[in-house]
Amino acid sequence: MLMSRFVLAVTVAVAAATAAVADLGPPPGQKYVPVTTTVKLEKSFPDHAFYIVGFGPGATPLTKVELDPTKATKVDAKSRYGGSLYAVPNAIVKEYKTEKELGDALRKEKPPAGVSSLSISNRTTLKMGDKRDAIERVLVISGDEKAGLKIAEEKDPEKKEPDKDPEEPTAAAPTGSRLLVVGLAAALALVAGGLWAVRRK
Repeated sequence: MLMSRFVLAVTVAVAAATAAVADLGPPPGQKYVPVTTTVKLEKSFPDHAFYIVGFGPGATPLTKVELDPTKATKVDAKSRYGGSLYAVPNAIVKEYKTEKELGDALRKEKPPAGVSSLSISNRTTLKMGDKRDAIERVLVISGDEKAGLKIAEEKDPEKKEPDKDPEEPTAAAPTGSRLLVVGLAAALALVAGGLWAVRRK
Protein backbone atom coordinates (compact mmCIF):
# COMPACT_ATOMS: atom_id res chain seq x y z
CA MET A 1 0.00 0.00 0.00
CA LEU A 2 2.83 2.34 0.99
CA MET A 3 4.77 1.60 -2.18
CA SER A 4 1.74 2.21 -4.39
CA ARG A 5 1.22 5.61 -2.74
CA PHE A 6 4.87 6.43 -3.29
CA VAL A 7 4.68 5.49 -6.99
CA LEU A 8 1.50 7.52 -7.40
CA ALA A 9 3.11 10.56 -5.80
CA VAL A 10 6.16 10.33 -8.05
CA THR A 11 4.04 9.85 -11.19
CA VAL A 12 1.91 12.89 -10.43
CA ALA A 13 4.96 15.01 -9.63
CA VAL A 14 6.81 14.08 -12.82
CA ALA A 15 3.71 14.66 -14.98
CA ALA A 16 3.26 18.09 -13.38
CA ALA A 17 6.93 18.91 -13.94
CA THR A 18 6.72 17.93 -17.62
CA ALA A 19 3.63 20.07 -18.14
CA ALA A 20 5.35 22.99 -16.41
CA VAL A 21 8.34 22.73 -18.74
CA ALA A 22 6.04 22.72 -21.77
CA ASP A 23 4.65 26.04 -20.52
CA LEU A 24 8.09 27.68 -20.44
CA GLY A 25 7.63 28.73 -24.03
CA PRO A 26 9.34 27.84 -27.33
CA PRO A 27 13.10 27.41 -27.75
CA PRO A 28 15.19 30.60 -28.09
CA GLY A 29 14.74 32.35 -31.43
CA GLN A 30 11.49 30.54 -32.20
CA LYS A 31 7.78 31.09 -31.65
CA TYR A 32 4.72 28.91 -31.29
CA VAL A 33 2.01 29.21 -33.93
CA PRO A 34 -1.33 27.36 -34.10
CA VAL A 35 -1.80 24.60 -36.67
CA THR A 36 -5.16 23.89 -38.29
CA THR A 37 -5.49 20.51 -39.99
CA THR A 38 -8.23 19.40 -42.37
CA VAL A 39 -8.54 15.99 -44.01
CA LYS A 40 -9.91 15.11 -47.44
CA LEU A 41 -10.82 11.69 -48.77
CA GLU A 42 -9.96 10.92 -52.39
CA LYS A 43 -13.09 8.76 -52.38
CA SER A 44 -15.14 6.75 -49.92
CA PHE A 45 -13.23 3.98 -48.11
CA PRO A 46 -15.93 1.92 -46.35
CA ASP A 47 -13.43 -0.84 -45.52
CA HIS A 48 -11.40 1.50 -43.30
CA ALA A 49 -11.98 3.35 -40.04
CA PHE A 50 -10.12 6.53 -39.06
CA TYR A 51 -8.77 7.36 -35.62
CA ILE A 52 -6.70 9.97 -33.82
CA VAL A 53 -4.45 9.05 -30.90
CA GLY A 54 -3.03 11.87 -28.78
CA PHE A 55 0.38 11.81 -27.11
CA GLY A 56 1.50 12.75 -23.60
CA PRO A 57 -0.25 13.57 -20.30
CA GLY A 58 -3.92 14.43 -20.57
CA ALA A 59 -4.25 13.20 -24.15
CA THR A 60 -7.44 11.60 -25.40
CA PRO A 61 -6.38 7.94 -25.85
CA LEU A 62 -8.39 7.04 -28.96
CA THR A 63 -10.93 9.04 -30.96
CA LYS A 64 -12.78 7.77 -34.00
CA VAL A 65 -13.07 10.35 -36.77
CA GLU A 66 -15.93 10.39 -39.27
CA LEU A 67 -14.62 11.57 -42.65
CA ASP A 68 -16.85 12.61 -45.55
CA PRO A 69 -15.58 12.17 -49.14
CA THR A 70 -17.70 15.13 -50.25
CA LYS A 71 -16.03 17.70 -48.01
CA ALA A 72 -12.94 18.41 -45.93
CA THR A 73 -13.09 17.59 -42.22
CA LYS A 74 -11.24 19.53 -39.55
CA VAL A 75 -9.38 17.32 -37.09
CA ASP A 76 -7.74 17.91 -33.73
CA ALA A 77 -4.59 16.29 -32.32
CA LYS A 78 -6.38 15.67 -29.00
CA SER A 79 -3.27 16.70 -27.08
CA ARG A 80 -1.01 19.70 -26.61
CA TYR A 81 1.88 17.34 -27.36
CA GLY A 82 0.55 16.26 -30.75
CA GLY A 83 -0.88 13.01 -32.02
CA SER A 84 -1.35 10.87 -35.11
CA LEU A 85 -4.12 10.26 -37.62
CA TYR A 86 -4.59 6.57 -38.49
CA ALA A 87 -6.36 4.79 -41.33
CA VAL A 88 -7.16 1.31 -40.03
CA PRO A 89 -8.70 -1.54 -42.06
CA ASN A 90 -11.96 -2.76 -40.50
CA ALA A 91 -10.54 -6.29 -40.42
CA ILE A 92 -7.79 -5.09 -38.07
CA VAL A 93 -10.23 -3.16 -35.87
CA LYS A 94 -12.20 -6.37 -35.33
CA GLU A 95 -9.09 -8.14 -34.02
CA TYR A 96 -9.21 -6.08 -30.80
CA LYS A 97 -11.89 -6.55 -28.16
CA THR A 98 -11.77 -3.00 -26.80
CA GLU A 99 -10.82 0.47 -28.02
CA LYS A 100 -8.07 0.54 -25.41
CA GLU A 101 -6.45 -2.53 -26.94
CA LEU A 102 -6.69 -0.97 -30.39
CA GLY A 103 -5.23 2.29 -29.12
CA ASP A 104 -2.33 0.48 -27.46
CA ALA A 105 -1.61 -1.34 -30.72
CA LEU A 106 -1.60 1.88 -32.72
CA ARG A 107 0.80 3.55 -30.28
CA LYS A 108 3.49 0.95 -30.89
CA GLU A 109 6.54 1.94 -32.90
CA LYS A 110 5.33 -0.38 -35.65
CA PRO A 111 1.50 -0.44 -35.82
CA PRO A 112 -0.25 -3.50 -37.28
CA ALA A 113 0.49 -4.17 -40.96
CA GLY A 114 -1.92 -2.35 -43.25
CA VAL A 115 -2.34 0.67 -40.95
CA SER A 116 -1.39 4.06 -42.40
CA SER A 117 -0.63 7.10 -40.24
CA LEU A 118 0.66 10.68 -40.19
CA SER A 119 1.59 12.95 -37.30
CA ILE A 120 -0.59 15.98 -36.57
CA SER A 121 -0.45 18.78 -34.03
CA ASN A 122 -2.36 21.81 -32.83
CA ARG A 123 0.76 23.97 -32.83
CA THR A 124 4.33 24.05 -34.09
CA THR A 125 7.41 26.26 -33.91
CA LEU A 126 8.66 28.75 -36.48
CA LYS A 127 11.66 31.08 -36.47
CA MET A 128 10.95 34.51 -35.02
CA GLY A 129 11.67 36.09 -38.42
CA ASP A 130 8.91 34.08 -40.08
CA LYS A 131 5.98 36.39 -40.79
CA ARG A 132 3.36 33.67 -40.56
CA ASP A 133 1.25 33.56 -37.40
CA ALA A 134 -0.54 30.28 -38.23
CA ILE A 135 -0.14 27.13 -40.32
CA GLU A 136 -2.89 25.43 -42.29
CA ARG A 137 -2.37 21.79 -43.27
CA VAL A 138 -4.53 19.88 -45.71
CA LEU A 139 -4.12 16.12 -45.68
CA VAL A 140 -5.41 13.84 -48.40
CA ILE A 141 -6.18 10.16 -47.89
CA SER A 142 -5.93 8.19 -51.11
CA GLY A 143 -5.68 4.59 -52.23
CA ASP A 144 -2.24 2.97 -52.38
CA GLU A 145 -1.53 -0.41 -54.00
CA LYS A 146 1.16 -1.33 -51.46
CA ALA A 147 0.10 0.40 -48.23
CA GLY A 148 -3.67 0.12 -48.63
CA LEU A 149 -4.23 3.82 -47.98
CA LYS A 150 -1.85 6.74 -48.08
CA ILE A 151 -2.06 9.89 -45.94
CA ALA A 152 -0.11 12.83 -47.34
CA GLU A 153 0.02 16.62 -47.54
CA GLU A 154 -2.05 18.13 -50.34
CA LYS A 155 0.13 19.80 -52.95
CA ASP A 156 -0.75 23.34 -54.00
CA PRO A 157 -0.21 23.62 -57.78
CA GLU A 158 0.06 27.43 -57.54
CA LYS A 159 3.16 27.24 -55.36
CA LYS A 160 6.42 26.60 -57.17
CA GLU A 161 8.31 26.15 -53.92
CA PRO A 162 6.84 24.61 -50.76
CA ASP A 163 6.76 26.55 -47.51
CA LYS A 164 9.66 25.73 -45.26
CA ASP A 165 7.51 24.23 -42.53
CA PRO A 166 8.39 21.26 -40.39
CA GLU A 167 7.32 18.24 -42.48
CA GLU A 168 4.98 17.11 -39.75
CA PRO A 169 4.23 19.90 -37.24
CA THR A 170 4.32 18.69 -33.66
CA ALA A 171 4.41 20.40 -30.29
CA ALA A 172 8.01 21.16 -29.42
CA ALA A 173 9.55 18.66 -27.02
CA PRO A 174 11.77 19.89 -24.17
CA THR A 175 15.39 20.23 -25.30
CA GLY A 176 18.65 21.51 -23.85
CA SER A 177 18.04 23.38 -20.63
CA ARG A 178 14.46 22.14 -20.65
CA LEU A 179 15.63 18.56 -20.35
CA LEU A 180 17.77 19.63 -17.40
CA VAL A 181 14.73 21.18 -15.75
CA VAL A 182 12.72 18.00 -16.33
CA GLY A 183 15.51 15.89 -14.88
CA LEU A 184 15.85 18.06 -11.80
CA ALA A 185 12.10 18.13 -11.34
CA ALA A 186 11.93 14.34 -11.58
CA ALA A 187 14.77 13.95 -9.07
CA LEU A 188 13.10 16.35 -6.64
CA ALA A 189 9.86 14.45 -7.09
CA LEU A 190 11.59 11.21 -6.14
CA VAL A 191 13.14 12.79 -3.04
CA ALA A 192 9.90 14.42 -2.02
CA GLY A 193 8.01 11.20 -2.59
CA GLY A 194 10.53 9.27 -0.50
CA LEU A 195 10.28 11.71 2.38
CA TRP A 196 6.51 11.61 2.19
CA ALA A 197 6.57 7.82 2.28
CA VAL A 198 8.89 7.79 5.31
CA ARG A 199 6.67 10.20 7.21
CA ARG A 200 3.67 8.00 6.51
CA LYS A 201 5.31 5.00 8.23
